[in-house]
Amino acid sequence: MVGQTDPEQALPDDLLIEAALFESGRPVVVVPYIQTEGLKLDHVLACWDGSRNAARAIADSMPFLTRGKKVEIVMVASGDGKADELPGADLGEHLARHDLTVEVKRLVAADVDVSNVILSYAADCAADFIVMGGYGHSRLREFILGGATRGILQSMTVPVLMAH
Repeated sequence: MVGQTDPEQALPDDLLIEAALFESGRPVVVVPYIQTEGLKLDHVLACWDGSRNAARAIADSMPFLTRGKKVEIVMVASGDGKADELPGADLGEHLARHDLTVEVKRLVAADVDVSNVILSYAADCAADFIVMGGYGHSRLREFILGGATRGILQSMTVPVLMAH
């Protein structure tokens, strides 16, 4: 568990978060610097893109998900897709087998980056917790986070569990 970097702070702690995410071999819960209350799990957003990291995040978050009252699987697509196609439905069925109340939702990010779509939706639906895979690439011993991962870490307003 680590705290989000306060943008007013002189030295950012981003390297600590990146090291915990990519080097620990464990999921990381990042708490927003504005967090004043304890952890609530009334409404959990699980971000799904079918990747290994997303699957790992879902599996690692099961202790949180089972305590949640409502779990919403969200997928961010660049277009509308087919009307009868809903990726993530299988994941919804899997989580429902664990006696979770699950909804599957497709969000469209036409001209907006993925992190803004997720954070905007989280605010609109009053989500308490976000689960997602963390992405990054190593370059000369520095971690360059993927766009969605970095965007979430910079602007999050609720705790986020990330796994890599």
